[in-house]
Amino acid sequence: MKNVILEGKNVSKFFGSLKALQHVDFQISQGEILGLIGPNGAGKTTFVNVITNVYHLEGDGWIKFKNITINSLPPFKTARLGIARTYQVIKPFLNMTVGENIAIGAIFGREGTIRSMYDVEKEVERQINFLNLGVTKDTPVESLNIVSRKKMDLAKALAAHPDLLIIDEVMAGLNTKEIDQMMEIILKINALGISILCIEHVMKAIMNISHRIMVFQNGEKIAEGNPTEIVNDKNVITAYLGSKYRSKERKHESQG
Repeated sequence: MKNVILEGKNVSKFFGSLKALQHVDFQISQGEILGLIGPNGAGKTTFVNVITNVYHLEGDGWIKFKNITINSLPPFKTARLGIARTYQVIKPFLNMTVGENIAIGAIFGREGTIRSMYDVEKEVERQINFLNLGVTKDTPVESLNIVSRKKMDLAKALAAHPDLLIIDEVMAGLNTKEIDQMMEIILKINALGISILCIEHVMKAIMNISHRIMVFQNGEKIAEGNPTEIVNDKNVITAYLGSKYRSKERKHESQG
């Protein structure tokens, strides 16, 4: 795999006797969308928290971002290096405006130390337009619906000018039309050259936007490959997708 931007070896995390992650090896290339799927409790969000050093690695495992070992770096330093993330449960600053929330990403992200407040304001406007938020920077966050809040969360992450964007279940709670729109947004972000690690339960989405997919179960990586390989992997079908999903895929392929 060429132009690796993020890689890890023997990535493990325990909570007492609970083995949340066990000996995971992985790589993400520059410009790649890597999907991450698995049952609830499989270790997906723990994996993200280990990458961003919210949780510390166990044992002799390591993670490198752009050839820099980031195991011991606090989250704000990984953000400065160029890693941004969204959250499974959006936690905006409700007493602030849309613009103020997005500005946090611009101020504390990769170029935050050299940006003037004029630059921050311009970045806020740029991301509002890029994500088609349909609101102004002065709109109170508490007035936004779920779709707009998710877009704002993405805008805040993108304002940090990341090289790697980690997206955690951004399509949860969206209807079919909104999911299609969010897929387009993710592909548009990737077209900028930003690498993406995307955790998602919406199979239609993850199978259509990902270049490769990793599958977790009980804290272990049980499969890795392109979407076609994952759909046909017996271990993945048994652990997560189920035979009904594979039957639907075959029916779709025969009709296509």
